[in-house]
Amino acid sequence: MELGLREILSLAIALVTITGAAYVAKTQIKELAEKVFRHEKRLISLDHRQDNSDLERAVIGSKVETLAQINSVDNLEKHNREIAAIQTEMRIRCEQLSDELSHLRSMHNHKHPPVN
Repeated sequence: MELGLREILSLAIALVTITGAAYVAKTQIKELAEKVFRHEKRLISLDHRQDNSDLERAVIGSKVETLAQINSVDNLEKHNREIAAIQTEMRIRCEQLSDELSHLRSMHNHKHPPVN
């Protein structure tokens, strides 16, 4: 079986076509791989941002929960009762001190006997 010029030319064209298609495929695969890499990098960045947002949201939630506990009706009532008790105690103590001061003033009566 002899190959003529036509057959050799057909084989050469087929070989060039296959080589060209392989080059195009290789180039497209490389571009797609680069796009995938960029997208993975972007997804990693988005994951980090999401993690940071989740952490910040958890911290804010914790702070809100703490503030809600501090400002709860039961706690406010308890604190108001404590403050009222302290104020009452302070009023009583002030009255006692005022009475003691009045007593000391009446004892002294601003007269000083001569000292020899």
